Amino acid sequence: MVSNGNPHALPETGAVPAAARIRGLARRYGRPGAAEVMALRGVDLDVTRGEFTAVMGPSGSGKSTLLHCLAGLDRPTAGEVYVGDREISRLGDGDLTTLRRREIGFVFQAFNLIPTLSAYDNILLPFRLDGRRPTAEELAHVTSLVERLGLGQRLDHRPHELSGGQQQRVAIARALGTRPRIVIADEPTGNLDRRSGTEVLRLLRDAAATAGQTIVMVTHDPLAAEVADRTVFLEDGRITRVARGLSAREISEVMLEAEGAVQ
Repeated sequence: MVSNGNPHALPETGAVPAAARIRGLARRYGRPGAAEVMALRGVDLDVTRGEFTAVMGPSGSGKSTLLHCLAGLDRPTAGEVYVGDREISRLGDGDLTTLRRREIGFVFQAFNLIPTLSAYDNILLPFRLDGRRPTAEELAHVTSLVERLGLGQRLDHRPHELSGGQQQRVAIARALGTRPRIVIADEPTGNLDRRSGTEVLRLLRDAAATAGQTIVMVTHDPLAAEVADRTVFLEDGRITRVARGLSAREISEVMLEAEGAVQ
């Protein structure tokens, strides 16, 4: 039985729907044999609505691949990925593009701003790509984000005229402006100083706590992961632990054990 008559919908369980679900997710690169790399090996994960999840693991553990599959940027070799009740791993390219544009926001370590656009036009770019103008209420939300991020005096500047922290704050405003169902953040503080990184994490935390947006963040920084509601640990393409309420020190200890295991 599926919900809403959707042939790609998640079977009804009676539980409140998650923002996203992953079932039996595997991703293989290369051909079977010597050149084969298994980035993910049968991963199961529920992402709760309005929750801030940090994903951690040693280099090569599959963290970014997990995010890319969740966001529809990469297709799994096996398994299923649901956003809401919609199974996305079999969608065509056009439907995937529409889904990413309307339901998923992205924050990348490299910022990925359009160099020829002003900061403000970069923030409004998701609306433009969706072929529409923001409503008055949406513009008010964007204005609130701009004010909270301290970007009011920088809106007419192009990316090369902004510091790294300012560029990342523009990227955060762009990701949150359309109020997407899920925000995917891949090392969002990796190129920032501690103060700017703290500001970025605070806004992501508030987006989950007050706006009900779902945040999934890959990070190597235990201090960043400490801000999240829970931490998912990956090793060799498998989830090895899911924990809540860990301190940065405890997260560091888990990571040190994992890195020792893969050496």
